[in-house]
Amino acid sequence: MQILGYHNHNFFCDGKEAPENYILEAVNQGFTHFGFSSHAPFFFDNPWSVPVEKMAEYAKTINYLTQKYADKLMILKSLEIDYLPGKIASFDDFRDRYSLQYVIGSIHYVLHPTTKEMLFIDGPADRFATNFQRVFNGNVEFVVKSYFDQTKQMIVAGRPDIIGHIDKLMMNLKQFFPADTLYPEWYTHEMEDLLKVIANHKTIVELNLRGLIKRKWHTTFISEFFLPYCKNFNIPMIISTDAHHPSEISAYYEFGIQLLLNAGIGSVAKWSAEGWLQEAIKI
Repeated sequence: MQILGYHNHNFFCDGKEAPENYILEAVNQGFTHFGFSSHAPFFFDNPWSVPVEKMAEYAKTINYLTQKYADKLMILKSLEIDYLPGKIASFDDFRDRYSLQYVIGSIHYVLHPTTKEMLFIDGPADRFATNFQRVFNGNVEFVVKSYFDQTKQMIVAGRPDIIGHIDKLMMNLKQFFPADTLYPEWYTHEMEDLLKVIANHKTIVELNLRGLIKRKWHTTFISEFFLPYCKNFNIPMIISTDAHHPSEISAYYEFGIQLLLNAGIGSVAKWSAEGWLQEAIKI
């Protein structure tokens, strides 16, 4: 089985160990491609992103490891960048400044379209609930639409290679949905509209396993429920563990492969110097 890992963190952001420890584990497990994608810094203090003063060291470290282990595996330098205009540098600025080989675009803060207040989608469920009421007045459809609209804007303006954990908002928002349904019709329509934009821009969607790894969510991001939609729209996919520790770099990976195959998706995107290719899934 070929293992390709493009979404991984380390101690420069909120990961737990030095980048080389991840590489040693990746080599031991037979990875062929391993990408570092630390959280890019904001213009405000943020405890889980790379401090701006550490960014040059981050880039230098990945460059060094790329050379050191060139005969073992392909090491790639990336960032997971949020789209939050006015509060973080542009995707192109990060690309050019640090010579990134690809970019993961993610939304961790939902920006209220009018007030410009921010809702952090992670963290404890009770804290999210309080902030959700304060920023979006508890309006479920409004926050979902704002979240997906912000993602669409990111795709057009930032041109990320990969969309990170596309529906992670649901992890904390689920408490506000009726108990008998998780994806009402209006939500499915919103997701379908987003996936059409993704397909038109040929953006890769990741099957993010971190919710399962940390036992915080019952399925993947994007939900396995929407994998047939990705199949129908011919959207390229990758499998991501979103690892924050070397022990997580391939956790649930085979499960992710099986979900893709069950949905009729028989290939994953593979980075190359000439661009992203489609690689048939090999079990």
